[in-house]
Amino acid sequence: MKKSILGLLIMSACFSANAAVVVIGNSQGPDAISSDAVKQLYLGKGQQLPNGANAQLFELPEGSAERTEFHSKTTGRTDAQLQSNWSRLVFTGKATAPVVAGDSAAMINAIKANPNAIGYLDESAVTADVKVLLKL
Repeated sequence: MKKSILGLLIMSACFSANAAVVVIGNSQGPDAISSDAVKQLYLGKGQQLPNGANAQLFELPEGSAERTEFHSKTTGRTDAQLQSNWSRLVFTGKATAPVVAGDSAAMINAIKANPNAIGYLDESAVTADVKVLLKL
């Protein structure tokens, strides 16, 4: 009994230490984006940012905690479902799949370099080089 309570307390502390996942954009891009617009973009059903520019999407690697949380809250899809969806869209020429950034630092650098880029990170990893468009 004591071990299970201790385990729950430790897991609770780990979850509460994690910040929320946020959608980020270039400092010259739009100031905000809706969760529905993010869902449409990351499912390949839309291509434009709120400012009318074509979006360049960035993803974190498959299996990362942030990616899993992001898609759980936005698209409702698993990595396998996303892979299938994007394979079909790319094969038919209807969309270009998101670019995978290796980690949070690579995500920030990619977003910083492209005014039409968006991605997502754990809120604790956000720097002054990008701006938060949506907190999930």
